[in-house]
Amino acid sequence: MFRAQRRAREGCMVGKLSFEPSAYLQPLPQLRESQLADISVTQFWLLNRLWELCMSHGLLLDSSDHAELQYDFAYQVVNELLNACDSLSLCSMEVHGVGLVEKVYDIAVSLSKALNSSTQMTLDSGYPRLDTLADQSADLESSVELLLQKLCELIQKIRGGDHAYASKIATVLRCMPDYGNLMGT
Repeated sequence: MFRAQRRAREGCMVGKLSFEPSAYLQPLPQLRESQLADISVTQFWLLNRLWELCMSHGLLLDSSDHAELQYDFAYQVVNELLNACDSLSLCSMEVHGVGLVEKVYDIAVSLSKALNSSTQMTLDSGYPRLDTLADQSADLESSVELLLQKLCELIQKIRGGDHAYASKIATVLRCMPDYGNLMGT
């Protein structure tokens, strides 16, 4: 299910997908940066919503044959989201208003839920980046704590933090055991 979405995203990026006969997809590089921001964040948000649905049905495990059905998959989604956002300008994200911020917030909350639900995940955990197309792992990435901090910074940066999600994410992080201790606050 998730691999198919990843393949569709990759196919869209290189322009190999089309919806004959009524519409033709433009490769993502031909889109405006604001369109790319909306599409990218929305794709990660939809992937996150599918993962949340699996979580609500009790399908997630610390260890599963399918990487997408593990708690640490929320970490992978956050990592990929932050990588995508790093390549976008702030104004290309801000043009979408608070809706884009809400999607980023939802993804952040999912990572905190995974942290609370998993018996193996901790704030200082780091996981290898999964290449779900090739089913291979790459180098070790950032800790869960660092990713949560980066998400918080991103939410605070968009629209100058002038929205309800700036305080909501701060509340989520304050309620996490040991988060403030690890961050030195």
